[in-house]
Amino acid sequence: MTHAAMKGAATAPQVLGSVAILLVVGPLVPAWAGLGLGLGMVAVLVVATGLCESTAARLLRGAHKTTPEQDRLLAPVVTDLSASGNWPAGIQVRVLPAASGLDVGATGRNTLLVTGGLLRALDSGTVSCEEAAALLAHGLGRLAAGTTRSDLTIQAATLPVAVPLTAARFVLGGLRALPLGTTMTIPLTTTRSPTSGGLRLRRPNDQASAHSRPFDTSHLLGAAGAGRSSRSSSQTPLCVEYHAVIIA
Repeated sequence: MTHAAMKGAATAPQVLGSVAILLVVGPLVPAWAGLGLGLGMVAVLVVATGLCESTAARLLRGAHKTTPEQDRLLAPVVTDLSASGNWPAGIQVRVLPAASGLDVGATGRNTLLVTGGLLRALDSGTVSCEEAAALLAHGLGRLAAGTTRSDLTIQAATLPVAVPLTAARFVLGGLRALPLGTTMTIPLTTTRSPTSGGLRLRRPNDQASAHSRPFDTSHLLGAAGAGRSSRSSSQTPLCVEYHAVIIA
């Protein structure tokens, strides 16, 4: 199976889901929202042709143009690649400032995505120019092979699915941070039963009740536990902690 076929199979569910959402939601929204959906479909077609690739990378990937300082850092790397004939015309470098890795990505037809982590490592000397050139050459190879040509188009076309999923993850993350319960630490005392060899659990200084009834584990020990009961008659309490989450 070719790379294009594998990518098509992997992204088909999201594309079909986006089309289904548009077909269902489109007739129900007001006219101005329908106009916005129409303009969005036009934008997808424009991105598919390779036009406005820099703008699409900025909006969809958060890729920024390089600053003069970043151009200074990358200049020796680009010079080495150009001298070896590995820097095609029309290549534009964009930076992912928040990314901390050292990898170099590619998107669209001629856009290299350099991480902020790689630029910082190049500035500090942790990564040499030769190593950075090898990383950029990997991204250039992906562009030359055309494996990223449809990335921005697919990402734009699947926004109707990606936006609700992202919003759901954000809401669930906020709910996970809410204090939905209180943690209680209940000390228990364990003693060894002199007859069965089982463990009996009871809260210290607690009277017998439905909540403090001892838990006898003799049935878990079986005959082996009964055989050791004569040697395990110690009543020395062992301190353990039982953690319970009480939902408010």
